[in-house]
Amino acid sequence: MNAKRAEKQHCIDVQGRVPHTEEIKAAIRIRAGTMANLARSWGYKSVAIRMCLFKPYPKLEKKIAEYLGVKPEQLWPSRYDSKGNSLHQGRWHKP
Repeated sequence: MNAKRAEKQHCIDVQGRVPHTEEIKAAIRIRAGTMANLARSWGYKSVAIRMCLFKPYPKLEKKIAEYLGVKPEQLWPSRYDSKGNSLHQGRWHKP
């Protein structure tokens, strides 16, 4: 698949359900090669995306969701209110 075409499509299907963490990881790997590469390209440590999958980190959640063509609350509904506002301040806070 050519890169321009991949950028235009949603990389993960979230229609009416919460995607499994493995689906999020796979969608990132399909587009970026590795989660570490993507994190470093954004100026984060290589483990940042992996940590974000399990612990709230609103700023990075937003970047990942935009990268995958969806809203953060579609990937992590338990971390957001009904208006799409993060329920967590800062990064890596315990839920």
